[in-house]
Amino acid sequence: MRFRYVRIEPAEAGAAAGGGPAGGGRGGGAAARQTIDLSKPVTLSAYGEYTKKAGFYELSGGQLKELVYEDASFANPVKAAKADTILYTRQTFAEFPDLRVAPAMASIKDGKTVTHVNPQQADYNWGTRKLFDFKDRYGHRLQGILAIPDDMKPGEKRPMMVTFYEENASNLHRYQAPSFVTGMGAVPMQAVTEGYITMMPDVHYHTGSPHRST
Repeated sequence: MRFRYVRIEPAEAGAAAGGGPAGGGRGGGAAARQTIDLSKPVTLSAYGEYTKKAGFYELSGGQLKELVYEDASFANPVKAAKADTILYTRQTFAEFPDLRVAPAMASIKDGKTVTHVNPQQADYNWGTRKLFDFKDRYGHRLQGILAIPDDMKPGEKRPMMVTFYEENASNLHRYQAPSFVTGMGAVPMQAVTEGYITMMPDVHYHTGSPHRST
Protein backbone atom coordinates (compact mmCIF):
# COMPACT_ATOMS: atom_id res chain seq x y z
CA MET A 1 0.00 0.00 0.00
CA ARG A 2 1.26 3.48 -0.88
CA PHE A 3 0.67 6.45 1.41
CA ARG A 4 1.01 10.16 0.62
CA TYR A 5 0.49 13.24 2.70
CA VAL A 6 -2.69 15.16 1.89
CA ARG A 7 -3.24 18.76 2.89
CA ILE A 8 -6.97 19.24 3.44
CA GLU A 9 -6.86 22.75 4.93
CA PRO A 10 -7.71 25.52 2.44
CA ALA A 11 -4.76 27.54 1.19
CA GLU A 12 -4.20 30.84 2.95
CA ALA A 13 -5.10 34.00 1.08
CA GLY A 14 -2.35 34.87 -1.39
CA ALA A 15 -0.62 31.50 -1.03
CA ALA A 16 -0.05 29.25 -4.02
CA ALA A 17 -2.03 26.03 -3.81
CA GLY A 18 -0.17 22.89 -4.80
CA GLY A 19 -0.75 19.22 -5.26
CA GLY A 20 -3.71 19.37 -7.66
CA PRO A 21 -6.73 17.08 -7.50
CA ALA A 22 -4.54 14.02 -7.00
CA GLY A 23 -2.42 16.13 -4.63
CA GLY A 24 -0.58 14.31 -1.92
CA GLY A 25 1.42 17.47 -1.29
CA ARG A 26 3.32 17.13 -4.55
CA GLY A 27 4.21 19.95 -6.89
CA GLY A 28 6.26 23.11 -6.68
CA GLY A 29 5.93 26.44 -4.98
CA ALA A 30 4.43 26.61 -1.50
CA ALA A 31 3.40 22.95 -1.57
CA ALA A 32 7.00 21.83 -2.00
CA ARG A 33 8.24 24.05 0.87
CA GLN A 34 5.53 23.36 3.44
CA THR A 35 6.38 21.60 6.70
CA ILE A 36 4.28 18.84 8.25
CA ASP A 37 3.60 18.98 11.99
CA LEU A 38 3.49 15.33 13.07
CA SER A 39 2.51 16.31 16.62
CA LYS A 40 -0.98 16.82 15.17
CA PRO A 41 -3.14 14.30 13.27
CA VAL A 42 -2.41 14.34 9.53
CA THR A 43 -4.33 12.87 6.60
CA LEU A 44 -2.73 10.38 4.23
CA SER A 45 -4.08 9.11 0.95
CA ALA A 46 -3.82 5.34 0.48
CA TYR A 47 -3.53 3.31 -2.73
CA GLY A 48 -3.23 -0.44 -3.21
CA GLU A 49 -0.76 -1.10 -6.02
CA TYR A 50 -2.19 -4.52 -6.84
CA THR A 51 -5.76 -4.20 -5.50
CA LYS A 52 -6.38 -0.69 -6.95
CA LYS A 53 -8.31 0.20 -3.82
CA ALA A 54 -8.00 3.77 -2.58
CA GLY A 55 -8.95 5.91 0.39
CA PHE A 56 -7.62 7.88 3.32
CA TYR A 57 -5.96 7.20 6.67
CA GLU A 58 -5.25 9.37 9.69
CA LEU A 59 -1.76 9.33 11.17
CA SER A 60 -1.78 10.34 14.84
CA GLY A 61 0.72 9.56 17.57
CA GLY A 62 2.57 7.20 15.26
CA GLN A 63 -0.59 5.12 14.67
CA LEU A 64 -2.53 4.71 11.44
CA LYS A 65 -6.33 4.71 11.48
CA GLU A 66 -8.36 3.81 8.41
CA LEU A 67 -10.98 6.42 7.49
CA VAL A 68 -12.09 4.90 4.20
CA TYR A 69 -10.49 2.32 1.90
CA GLU A 70 -12.65 1.00 -0.93
CA ASP A 71 -12.82 -0.25 -4.50
CA ALA A 72 -13.08 3.32 -5.79
CA SER A 73 -11.02 6.39 -6.69
CA PHE A 74 -11.10 9.61 -4.66
CA ALA A 75 -10.10 13.20 -5.28
CA ASN A 76 -8.34 14.79 -2.33
CA PRO A 77 -10.82 16.39 0.09
CA VAL A 78 -10.78 20.08 0.91
CA LYS A 79 -11.81 21.36 4.33
CA ALA A 80 -14.02 24.43 4.79
CA ALA A 81 -12.27 27.57 6.02
CA LYS A 82 -14.43 27.96 9.13
CA ALA A 83 -15.79 24.45 9.75
CA ASP A 84 -14.70 20.81 9.77
CA THR A 85 -16.89 20.08 6.72
CA ILE A 86 -15.02 18.55 3.76
CA LEU A 87 -15.76 18.47 0.03
CA TYR A 88 -14.51 15.62 -2.18
CA THR A 89 -15.42 13.29 -5.04
CA ARG A 90 -15.60 9.50 -5.30
CA GLN A 91 -15.80 7.58 -8.58
CA THR A 92 -15.87 4.05 -9.98
CA PHE A 93 -16.25 2.64 -13.47
CA ALA A 94 -20.02 2.92 -13.08
CA GLU A 95 -20.26 5.88 -10.68
CA PHE A 96 -19.81 9.47 -11.87
CA PRO A 97 -17.51 11.55 -9.60
CA ASP A 98 -20.25 13.71 -8.11
CA LEU A 99 -19.42 16.16 -5.34
CA ARG A 100 -19.81 14.82 -1.81
CA VAL A 101 -19.87 16.50 1.57
CA ALA A 102 -19.03 15.03 4.98
CA PRO A 103 -19.25 16.73 8.41
CA ALA A 104 -15.59 15.94 9.09
CA MET A 105 -12.69 13.89 7.73
CA ALA A 106 -13.45 11.17 10.29
CA SER A 107 -16.87 10.60 8.68
CA ILE A 108 -15.77 10.69 5.02
CA LYS A 109 -17.00 7.12 4.56
CA ASP A 110 -20.57 8.32 5.11
CA GLY A 111 -20.42 11.48 3.00
CA LYS A 112 -23.57 12.76 1.30
CA THR A 113 -23.78 13.22 -2.48
CA VAL A 114 -24.79 16.79 -3.33
CA THR A 115 -24.73 16.72 -7.15
CA HIS A 116 -26.19 14.46 -9.84
CA VAL A 117 -24.28 15.52 -12.93
CA ASN A 118 -24.73 12.60 -15.33
CA PRO A 119 -28.35 11.32 -15.13
CA GLN A 120 -28.29 10.32 -18.82
CA GLN A 121 -26.15 7.34 -17.85
CA ALA A 122 -29.41 5.50 -17.19
CA ASP A 123 -30.05 5.56 -20.95
CA TYR A 124 -26.95 3.44 -21.69
CA ASN A 125 -26.07 -0.20 -21.26
CA TRP A 126 -23.25 -0.03 -18.70
CA GLY A 127 -20.90 -2.69 -17.39
CA THR A 128 -18.54 -3.89 -14.69
CA ARG A 129 -14.78 -4.20 -14.61
CA LYS A 130 -12.64 -7.07 -13.39
CA LEU A 131 -8.96 -6.85 -12.49
CA PHE A 132 -6.76 -9.75 -13.55
CA ASP A 133 -3.11 -10.67 -13.01
CA PHE A 134 -0.68 -12.25 -15.45
CA LYS A 135 3.00 -12.45 -16.36
CA ASP A 136 4.48 -11.63 -19.75
CA ARG A 137 6.97 -13.87 -21.50
CA TYR A 138 9.81 -12.15 -19.63
CA GLY A 139 8.32 -12.91 -16.24
CA HIS A 140 7.15 -9.37 -15.38
CA ARG A 141 4.19 -9.25 -13.02
CA LEU A 142 1.43 -7.35 -14.82
CA GLN A 143 -2.26 -6.63 -14.49
CA GLY A 144 -5.12 -5.82 -16.80
CA ILE A 145 -8.77 -4.82 -16.92
CA LEU A 146 -11.65 -6.81 -18.36
CA ALA A 147 -14.85 -4.79 -18.93
CA ILE A 148 -18.05 -6.83 -19.19
CA PRO A 149 -21.43 -5.42 -20.35
CA ASP A 150 -24.19 -5.52 -17.74
CA ASP A 151 -26.54 -7.44 -20.04
CA MET A 152 -24.14 -10.33 -20.61
CA LYS A 153 -25.51 -13.66 -19.37
CA PRO A 154 -23.44 -16.52 -17.86
CA GLY A 155 -22.09 -18.78 -20.59
CA GLU A 156 -22.86 -16.30 -23.34
CA LYS A 157 -20.23 -15.61 -26.00
CA ARG A 158 -19.48 -12.02 -26.99
CA PRO A 159 -16.96 -10.39 -29.33
CA MET A 160 -13.96 -8.98 -27.49
CA MET A 161 -11.80 -5.98 -28.30
CA VAL A 162 -8.24 -5.68 -26.95
CA THR A 163 -6.30 -2.46 -26.58
CA PHE A 164 -2.99 -1.83 -24.85
CA TYR A 165 -0.72 1.10 -24.19
CA GLU A 166 1.67 1.20 -21.26
CA GLU A 167 -0.28 0.62 -18.01
CA ASN A 168 -4.07 0.90 -17.91
CA ALA A 169 -4.87 -1.22 -14.84
CA SER A 170 -4.60 1.88 -12.67
CA ASN A 171 -7.74 3.15 -14.47
CA LEU A 172 -9.84 0.32 -13.00
CA HIS A 173 -12.07 2.76 -11.10
CA ARG A 174 -11.93 5.65 -13.55
CA TYR A 175 -15.32 6.84 -14.77
CA GLN A 176 -15.70 7.59 -18.47
CA ALA A 177 -18.91 8.53 -20.24
CA PRO A 178 -19.58 6.91 -23.65
CA SER A 179 -18.22 8.96 -26.54
CA PHE A 180 -17.66 8.35 -30.22
CA VAL A 181 -13.97 8.17 -31.07
CA THR A 182 -12.00 7.02 -34.12
CA GLY A 183 -10.25 4.44 -31.95
CA MET A 184 -11.10 2.73 -28.69
CA GLY A 185 -9.15 5.24 -26.62
CA ALA A 186 -7.73 4.66 -23.15
CA VAL A 187 -11.14 3.85 -21.63
CA PRO A 188 -13.33 2.26 -24.34
CA MET A 189 -16.76 2.80 -22.76
CA GLN A 190 -18.37 3.08 -26.18
CA ALA A 191 -17.45 -0.52 -26.99
CA VAL A 192 -18.85 -1.78 -23.68
CA THR A 193 -22.16 0.00 -24.05
CA GLU A 194 -22.52 -1.54 -27.52
CA GLY A 195 -22.09 -5.03 -26.09
CA TYR A 196 -18.39 -5.78 -26.54
CA ILE A 197 -16.16 -7.29 -23.89
CA THR A 198 -13.03 -5.15 -23.71
CA MET A 199 -9.62 -6.16 -22.43
CA MET A 200 -6.84 -3.72 -21.53
CA PRO A 201 -3.66 -5.54 -20.44
CA ASP A 202 -0.66 -3.65 -19.10
CA VAL A 203 2.56 -3.67 -21.13
CA HIS A 204 6.08 -3.58 -19.70
CA TYR A 205 8.13 -1.51 -22.11
CA HIS A 206 11.76 -2.29 -22.92
CA THR A 207 13.66 0.92 -23.63
CA GLY A 208 14.69 1.10 -27.27
CA SER A 209 12.80 -2.07 -28.21
CA PRO A 210 9.06 -1.37 -28.27
CA HIS A 211 8.41 -4.35 -30.51
CA ARG A 212 9.71 -6.70 -27.79
CA SER A 213 7.27 -5.24 -25.26
CA THR A 214 4.16 -6.14 -27.22
